[in-house]
Amino acid sequence: MCDPTVWVTSEAHCVHHNSVVPVALYDKSSWCKTSALGSLEKNNIDYRIAYTCDTSGGLVTAVVSGLAIAPLARSKIPMNCRALDENDGFPVIDSTNVVLVRNPRTANVASNAMSDVIRTAFSQSTTDWT
Repeated sequence: MCDPTVWVTSEAHCVHHNSVVPVALYDKSSWCKTSALGSLEKNNIDYRIAYTCDTSGGLVTAVVSGLAIAPLARSKIPMNCRALDENDGFPVIDSTNVVLVRNPRTANVASNAMSDVIRTAFSQSTTDWT
């Protein structure tokens, strides 16, 4: 399955409407500096780096609190937040392929059942991505 990375904003704060958009990024990620910020620059969106951290939890906190928008996998969008899309002027940043890998030599009834539950749950959470 494909899990697109999108810009995420708080529905309560809507800081993406600011003339200079505050952005939260992973601190030590060259991907954030090239792909995420590159998508803003390509679309002529003025931004300032408002917050950096090393975890997706930190990015989620920045978004939920209204401090900034952040690049997150669509599967990680917290409650009361939403993905920014082309209608908002923010394109999809990137996509990640999510793969469930199992060792067939250690497969048993329990691991097969768990794999099925994970696959089903993930499929249900991604049905509205297309």
